[in-house]
Amino acid sequence: MNRAVVVGGALVVVAGGIIALVASGSGPTPKPAPPPATTAPPPPAATAPPEEPAEPAAGTVRPASDLAARGVSPAVDGWRRVAPPGEPFTAELPDGEIAAGLLPQTDASGVPIELGEWSSREAEGQVEFAILRTPFWRLTEPTRGLAGLRDLAQAHLEGGPDRKVTRLTDVESHGVAGVEVVYELGGDGSEPMQATIRWFPVGEQVYQVLAVAPVGKEEARVRRFVEGFAFTEAAQALAAEKPAAWTAFAVPDTDVTLTAPSVPAAPTVETRATPWGERAVTAWTFPLAKPKATVTVTRVPLTAAERGQKPFELIETWQKAVKAALPSGATLRAPRPRPVGASEGRVLSSSQTGERRYGLVLADAFLEIAWVPAVADADPEAAARLFGSLTMVPTPGGVPATKENP
Repeated sequence: MNRAVVVGGALVVVAGGIIALVASGSGPTPKPAPPPATTAPPPPAATAPPEEPAEPAAGTVRPASDLAARGVSPAVDGWRRVAPPGEPFTAELPDGEIAAGLLPQTDASGVPIELGEWSSREAEGQVEFAILRTPFWRLTEPTRGLAGLRDLAQAHLEGGPDRKVTRLTDVESHGVAGVEVVYELGGDGSEPMQATIRWFPVGEQVYQVLAVAPVGKEEARVRRFVEGFAFTEAAQALAAEKPAAWTAFAVPDTDVTLTAPSVPAAPTVETRATPWGERAVTAWTFPLAKPKATVTVTRVPLTAAERGQKPFELIETWQKAVKAALPSGATLRAPRPRPVGASEGRVLSSSQTGERRYGLVLADAFLEIAWVPAVADADPEAAARLFGSLTMVPTPGGVPATKENP
């Protein structure tokens, strides 16, 4: 079956089980087959411990004890009560293949993130129910609040010829305002389906309540599910808090722009040691109070000889310097490529310190964007949003424009 979910600011149709912002490479890693009994087992490979414990994939049937620990009660008359620890809602899920809890993921910038999912899917049927928790900024600009979600729903649901919107209306759950969309999806010769989706903005998060069923069927269960979702008093307090506004910043003498949760202090220019020797380095610092962290943008000019090197060589030199500067015992995760425009870049991070650094090769300089939190696990979503906001406008020749290369 097909159904639609808002993911990453777009409405996408997903076949099969419930999926919420699933990044490539996420999910449990299959274990290798054991050696034959007659063969001595090889010594274990020296591998770094995983940053997060492996989680069952979305849609995996969990043991009853595991479900209970995640706030999912045993089924009574075909329904399960859901009250996840630490979450500001309660709900009812029809019994079926249950997925419940946090889904550790890694986004395109190499930043670990957590997404919430509580869902039920019929093993043989076409009916699915899900509650998804997604960071607001991954859907639309958080400061727009409910208006942004309403516009997002309107734009995407009217964007396909196979969709027929039957209702777009405001709703409320225990003092938290939201928007509901009901639409039909079909036209490919299969049985037409109806999706009912409610979006609720709660602080920096958006809760999506989704039900999909064949048109004209399961209406009673769908209404019981969506109307049984209820926020607690804690959610009302969170919903009253307006998300912080992020500000765009254009890095001078480059075509690089980013958004940050604060305005930078006046730039400093000083001669200091760099991976390529002493240089007059320009730095912009963004002090943050929530989360408590420091963002620094550093521009290192490159000599003519260095500009003649391959971008990969410059990045490797930078990576070695970052690794050497880590505290004793700290290590780097596997680096991730992250090009912007026509420029090559790489994201480096350390689970022990929580710092994340993004190196970008420009036409005449090397740019580093550093996220250094006060504590290692301070709001990784803010780091993901910072790195994900980087943009650049390349010239027709494929080389980013700079002051020396207009």
